[in-house]
Amino acid sequence: MKSSNSTNTAATSHPYRLLTGSGTTGAIAGAGGAHTPSVWRSRLWATRRVRLLFTVCFLVAICFLFSASYTAPLIGVGLEESGMVVLLGNGSDQGVYSCRRKEHIFFMKTHKCASSSLQNVFFRYGDKHNLTIALPLTNANYFGHPAFFNRSMLQMETTHTRQPIVYSIFASHTRFHHGEVRKVMPTDTIYITILRDPVGLFGSMYSYYDLHTAYKLSLQDLVQHHPDPLDPIHRNRRYNKFGLNQMAFDLGLPVNAFRNTVAVDQFIQRLEETFDLVLIAERMSESLVLLRYLLCWDVDDVVLFKKNARSTLFKKSEEQLTPRDVNTLRTLNAADQRIYDYFNAKLTEKVKRFGAQRMADEKALLDTRSKYWFEECVEDVKKVDNEETAKRMHIYSKKVMYFEEKDGADPECQRMLREELAYIALLREKQSYINYNLTKVTGNTLIKRHL
Repeated sequence: MKSSNSTNTAATSHPYRLLTGSGTTGAIAGAGGAHTPSVWRSRLWATRRVRLLFTVCFLVAICFLFSASYTAPLIGVGLEESGMVVLLGNGSDQGVYSCRRKEHIFFMKTHKCASSSLQNVFFRYGDKHNLTIALPLTNANYFGHPAFFNRSMLQMETTHTRQPIVYSIFASHTRFHHGEVRKVMPTDTIYITILRDPVGLFGSMYSYYDLHTAYKLSLQDLVQHHPDPLDPIHRNRRYNKFGLNQMAFDLGLPVNAFRNTVAVDQFIQRLEETFDLVLIAERMSESLVLLRYLLCWDVDDVVLFKKNARSTLFKKSEEQLTPRDVNTLRTLNAADQRIYDYFNAKLTEKVKRFGAQRMADEKALLDTRSKYWFEECVEDVKKVDNEETAKRMHIYSKKVMYFEEKDGADPECQRMLREELAYIALLREKQSYINYNLTKVTGNTLIKRHL
């Protein structure tokens, strides 16, 4: 009820103003007459507490409904809208693991280490989630190499708004230069690479890249009559790319440091500080389980098919190696052997911390999903036997096997079975199209490098 006098009229426009009229000491004008300040303060704070309580309850209810809508009772179900995933431990002593998907990934693709198979995992994840993937400047699949990586090797350096591009995924061949990589990847990037036993790696590379034509020696002749360490064979590399200690070379160790154990050990420590996870090709299942939990991905995200695997015909040279030959190869690849042994031991430690039963359960789950996708996708596994097939499948070598896709297979099969060169071409076209249309919409000129 409004008061008729002017003082109270003024007060009604400011209902909580303290008035000091004659005959009153701090009365507050308002409906229902004058009240002491303490009464009004009590009522004011009571009102605020009710409103605050209502707001909190409302927010809690919304959060509960959101959580209930997106929490799934299955192992590794992705919560796409929130970027969250719930991972359930399979063991009886395991709890529920919740984490946020990692989508900033640098994968150092080492030669002949099952890296093409792993590259497909990262390419298809980025493709599926429309992430920006770093691609080489030219139509090839290399960033430099043997030159160290430099950002000028990228397909594009700036966006349609002329801002430097920060990439989500980097998974193509390069020679590792951490300083340059950091210029194009986010600060929270996860660094990953993969290693392989040096004996198997060198034998595979010797056949795949025809090193016998460069060295004028068969693999058996090389290990049985290997030259003096100062011989050019220890320094020269086919196409300046391929040779002894290939993993060390790819990861950035200078050739003149290969036989310096102190330099190699210091290099290993730098790798340890840089890479979040080093996978081991001979322990792929364990490696993929650890990768999945590190990245907080669904189990299907890390299913892979073995790509660029040589046919049996081209594996005979390694099969003829004697135990003495094997030891000689380890000596010739001493830097690689030292790096491999260190990170193989590190992987053993990680697996132990993960838990034996938990690892067994996760490997079984991965195996089940891998078999499912193989049956869903693959009609046959065939040898590349002519140039026409190699060109059709976008495969570099005629020495490898390829997967023939089933008719009417799940669309995801195309991603899983797509070969490296074909995937790079697809991603190049996809990202060029997106940036071209952004340029048309904004009217800005896109500074591109070979789009």
